[in-house]
Amino acid sequence: MTIFQLECFCALADSLNFTQTANAMFITQPALSRAISSLEQELQLTLLQRTTHSVTLTPAGKIFSSECHKMLKEFQRGSERARSAQAGQIGSVRIGFQRDNFETYIVDFVNLFRRSHTDITLELLPLSVNELNNALQEKMADAVISGGPPANESIRSLMIANLPECVALPLDHPLAGNDILDMRDLKNEKFITMARSISCSGFESIIQKSLAAGFEAQIVAQVDLLPTLMTMVACGQGISILHRDMLPRSNGRIAFVPLRSVSYFRRWLMWDINNDNPCLQPLIALGHKWQDDLEYPVE
Repeated sequence: MTIFQLECFCALADSLNFTQTANAMFITQPALSRAISSLEQELQLTLLQRTTHSVTLTPAGKIFSSECHKMLKEFQRGSERARSAQAGQIGSVRIGFQRDNFETYIVDFVNLFRRSHTDITLELLPLSVNELNNALQEKMADAVISGGPPANESIRSLMIANLPECVALPLDHPLAGNDILDMRDLKNEKFITMARSISCSGFESIIQKSLAAGFEAQIVAQVDLLPTLMTMVACGQGISILHRDMLPRSNGRIAFVPLRSVSYFRRWLMWDINNDNPCLQPLIALGHKWQDDLEYPVE
């Protein structure tokens, strides 16, 4: 039994006219007759009652006609969904991000994708730093959002965040009321950073900035979790250099002052070019648009 046979029978059951059905399907009448006869033989059923002047459906033909129309509709629906899946319009995609690292640009990026692609299920995977670094190679995720540039030749990336640095201080700190700060203003401050195993670039950045300003930063604590760092800053244990996207997380308990000669916290959307998930392509397309629309464009 073939789809062609079913289509022939449904069309004939609707018109009950061999000539009209053959013309509508752009086939010859003998070809139509062969398709119907072959179908009846395969089913071992008489579907049509033929006379020299008319064609009617047998009781079996009426039942099969109803079921056949349903089958063709389901076949068409299934074919359309399969084509959509192949084109990346239906399916699922997994994005890994650093655990305990809630940043508003991730929320905005993910929600825009969800609104734009309602038939794609987006799964967020909170990962440790080590898991995040290996997520693409080990196929835990289709894409990751990371603070480090790709280290593998098969990994491609798009910058989706370029966030200006700010000095994070306790609210009662003497410098908290400034409109802007220079690194030299922080010479006598105690710094709290993320642990080097978590964010080597953040730790090194503070050291390099302080040395360029003529002093070496006094780092009094390195922590594993960002909430811990922010709690320590709020409690007056030291200051840090973060980005302004973290302001909502401070619940008004930390002052964020722009840093002169600003540099940026950068985040990349990364994926493996060997990943054959078609739903990855719409995500990459959004990443391109997102990079083009960055508030602080990539130089």
